[in-house]
Amino acid sequence: MDIERNGMEVPKPPSMKKRILILDDEWAILELLRIKLVRYGFEVATARNEREFWTLAFEKRPDLLILDIWLGNQGESTRLYDDAVRAGFDSNVPVIFISALVEDGSPPKRPSDGGRFVLYGKPFDFDLLLEDIRKLTCVSEA
Repeated sequence: MDIERNGMEVPKPPSMKKRILILDDEWAILELLRIKLVRYGFEVATARNEREFWTLAFEKRPDLLILDIWLGNQGESTRLYDDAVRAGFDSNVPVIFISALVEDGSPPKRPSDGGRFVLYGKPFDFDLLLEDIRKLTCVSEA
């Protein structure tokens, strides 16, 4: 809350930045994406495990999810996503799945008109990823 000159509290306007939640068990990927996406004007939250994802998904209400498909011994994020949707997470939120399991050098499976799921292999081209993030969150290039 902000305090106006007359002493009355007024709520701060909600952030107009699009919110992205990234789930990956690799710290370097999380930091790289967080730093770059913040630089491009997004609000970014990161999770390294299932517990952090559950908390942030319902607390932050992201406009887009970026999920590593395989979380080592934690299992698959696709199951985690399905569980979150069954628990009330908005199923209309677009998801970009990333995975080292996808054949290296394969082009990303990009969203078609109206599509809300994308698949990228690791390593990925950040510029292509950013293009899809903007498309899925309806953010034009500044």
